[in-house]
Order: sequence, then C-alpha cells, then structure tokens
Amino acid sequence: ALHEERRHRQLLVILMLLLGLNALVALGESLTARRLIPLYIGREDAMADGAFRASAFLGHPLVNAMVTAALLPACALLPWARKWRLALAGLLLLALFAFGGRTSLALSVLIYGSAALVFLLLSVARGRFSYLQLTGGVLSLMLGVTVLAAVVMSTGMGERVFQGLSQDNSANARLLAWTAFDHVRAADLWVGLAPAQIDTVALRMGLDPRFEAIENFWIYLLLMLGVVGFVPFVAGLASLFILLWRSATLPMRAALLLYLVGSSTGNTLA
Repeated sequence: ALHEERRHRQLLVILMLLLGLNALVALGESLTARRLIPLYIGREDAMADGAFRASAFLGHPLVNAMVTAALLPACALLPWARKWRLALAGLLLLALFAFGGRTSLALSVLIYGSAALVFLLLSVARGRFSYLQLTGGVLSLMLGVTVLAAVVMSTGMGERVFQGLSQDNSANARLLAWTAFDHVRAADLWVGLAPAQIDTVALRMGLDPRFEAIENFWIYLLLMLGVVGFVPFVAGLASLFILLWRSATLPMRAALLLYLVGSSTGNTLA
C-alpha cells in the first residue's frame, strides 16, 4: 500500500533474485560439502546429524528451507518469460534438497500439488486447455520430475531427505514437544516461564540441548508468554494472516498455508 504497482513488481524481482542467489550458494555448498558462507547463526554442532546440510545466507538450513518453500509460488508472479520462471522454480526445488528440509519439501509437494490440481481441474472444466496442451503439459511435467530426480540422485543432495524418511531424533523431538506441559505447573502456565526455566523443562523432557529443542513454536511461546501474553499474540498473528489471505492469489494462499503449517513444526518463530 506504500508503493505503486510498478515498485511492487521491482521489489518482487529483487527478492526472487536474492533467493535464487541463496539457492545457488546452497547448491555450491552441497556439492562441495563445505560452507561457502560462514555460519554465524546457530551452532555448527547443532546440525551434526550425520549428513551435511547447506546453510547459505540465511543461517540454519531449516530456516532456508522454509523461506525457499514459502516463496516458491512467487516464481509464477514474476514478469519474466516462462522458461526463466521455470528455471528459477527448478533451482529453488533443488535447493530444498540441499537444505535437507524434509518437512518443507513434503509440504511443498502436498500443498502446492493440491493447489495445482485444483487449478488444473477448474481450468479443464472451463475449457481453457486443449487436448494438445494437456498432453504436452503432462509430458513436460514428467520430464521435469525425471530430470530433477536424476540431478538429486547423481549429486547426493537428497541424502538427508531420503535417509531420514524413517522416524529419527528430529521427528521424535517434534512429537516429544507435546509432553512439555507434563513438566509445568498450572500457575507458571498462566504467567509464563523464563528462558532458563524452559531449558530446564526441555531437560526434564529428555531433550539433548546440544542438538534438540522444543520443536513447536506454539508450545514454546505459550511457555514463554503464558496464557496472558499468548492469547493476544495468536489474535494478532491471525489478523495478519487473514489480511494477507484476502489479498493473495491462489498460489500465494497456498504459500501462506505452507508457511503456517511448516513453521508450526519447529520453533523458528519463537
């Protein structure tokens, strides 16, 4: 609202170019198995889970994965030729494997795939696509997926994603987060806990503070703010998302949904 439409498009292009650069750095880190950008955010040993994960410009790999996945649909809004938009989208998809964000990747496939299917069915029902366009689109999609899979498998970028499809410490920590309330008194839940007290709760839950945390920002903020502070926070966050939802197109509504669901599986927003 503070800028004209032309400036909005310019800012979007700048943002996506920076995201593309971030993805290129991530691919470089993944292929060389070394950090091209020093990791100043977080601790290196906190990500020592047996597989190298790129961190690029945004620090922690899961933050990179969430931002990349959330902005992926914005490729469709760029004022570029289709081939360049598809190239950027493919680059961002490869970066998701480099970051090793299983949740972001799975949500991208589920949410964006569902949104694309709904759009396709509605378009077919309205007669927007010919038989030739539908056939060519399906073949192009299959070819794109095949090329993407070949690159991921041949470079080893998807090592953490594919090795971690089973239940591991990261997934267990997300389930264990719900036991935090078993170690908190009712009075403390109303007024909140100091960060040191939350760390004590995490230890009582059996979490290793070197590698694990309470992987749910809703739970973490409730413990930190208490019910008194948490309720206004949720109201404010809901108001923001409702405002964004009303002004967003279908691709960006899917992005909003992915960001909300994906961020709820970690403590990034806390």
